[in-house]
Amino acid sequence: MVHERRKSIEFIDAFSKIMTPGEQKITKVDEKITGETILLNPQRQLILQYLSKYPCNHMNGIVHDLSLSYPTVKWHIDLLVKQDFVSYKRIGNKNVYFPYNMIADKDIEVFTFLNKNKARLLYLLLVKKPGLTQKEICKLSQMSNRTVISYLIELTNYGFIKVSKDGIYRRYYPTNLINVLMDSYRSRMNNFRKDIKRKLIKDGLNPVIVRAQDDQLQIQIGDLKDTSILKIFANPVVTLLSKDN
Repeated sequence: MVHERRKSIEFIDAFSKIMTPGEQKITKVDEKITGETILLNPQRQLILQYLSKYPCNHMNGIVHDLSLSYPTVKWHIDLLVKQDFVSYKRIGNKNVYFPYNMIADKDIEVFTFLNKNKARLLYLLLVKKPGLTQKEICKLSQMSNRTVISYLIELTNYGFIKVSKDGIYRRYYPTNLINVLMDSYRSRMNNFRKDIKRKLIKDGLNPVIVRAQDDQLQIQIGDLKDTSILKIFANPVVTLLSKDN
């Protein structure tokens, strides 16, 4: 027993010697990451750009779309949250992420729902061909009857579509909710642009707007020795609806 205990102690000591330098290195990296350097990292820029284009996605969805590992995405998102570039909210059993102050609290569930590929596909199908019956939707979407019914109920509950009776048939039509959202986010995005520029100035990133369009903002950040272009999408309703399935 004494011999086994001595071997255990020796193993723990050896393991500590191996791990200590790595732990010290991580601590030093943490200390160096500040507002001035956080967005100079290409992967963090990519994640922020992605979230401005497709807000309110969960971690697994972000990992899948960006083809990055889960630990990498989580590490960078945690840093972006800590520096107030990204926010999150618990929806169901998952956290969903979006740029800080970009999405109104009342709309987070709506944007989260639009991140569901099949829900988005069905909605766009009805935009293109309003008045379809459930049977026609199943045929055109190539989805099962159960799947279509489930998403039609959710689309109705969120106010994206409405149902109209036509004899023995129930026909589905898009509402004007998307237009209402787009109108409300035009003014909100103007404030969001101002907020992110103020944040970049406060963090010493010397932002210079090199391109400003209705749907995209390109900002040069950094100093003369280390500059990069940060792309921020500013029309989340349109970009999310146009996302590839």
